[in-house]
Amino acid sequence: MEVIVGYAEEPPQWNMSPIAKEAKKDIHEIWQREVGEWNIRPIAKKAKKDIHEIWQREVGEVYPRVFAHRIAGSEDLVRRLDVHAKLEKHRGCVNTVSFNAAGDILVSGSDDRSVVLWDWDAQHVKSSFHSGHSNNVFQAKIMPFTDDLSSVTCAADGQYKVSVTVPLCLSPQFV
Repeated sequence: MEVIVGYAEEPPQWNMSPIAKEAKKDIHEIWQREVGEWNIRPIAKKAKKDIHEIWQREVGEVYPRVFAHRIAGSEDLVRRLDVHAKLEKHRGCVNTVSFNAAGDILVSGSDDRSVVLWDWDAQHVKSSFHSGHSNNVFQAKIMPFTDDLSSVTCAADGQYKVSVTVPLCLSPQFV
């Protein structure tokens, strides 16, 4: 499985706290001072525009879906993506990958019916378990607001399953 560097979901602008709004204002001022004054060639202007769109997405000025639709059509940006790492654990075709809300954990599901939680940046497995499905896993998500301890999967067997990962410190041998 190859991991392409991406961006985690950010809360929309209208849910930003007053502190986040102030930080966004400061970042915008820095952007204008540092990047907004660049005097560059026309080819580089496209790159500057792409960077600005990503920045707008990260600070919540653009709806995530609008950004995704706009960027998905940007062949130039897609061509500049590169492989960050190859994560190897599954024995079958990987059908789904998804990040947690913070973007530091990647969950994957496969034809081998297993679910793997990865620390994708450090390139190691945090947890791995059989999904309990009788057929290929086609979707796996880490449930929000569960401290990344719950995940949900659905598979070709027509079922969905909710899994709870118990932290090592709460395992019976430590309690």
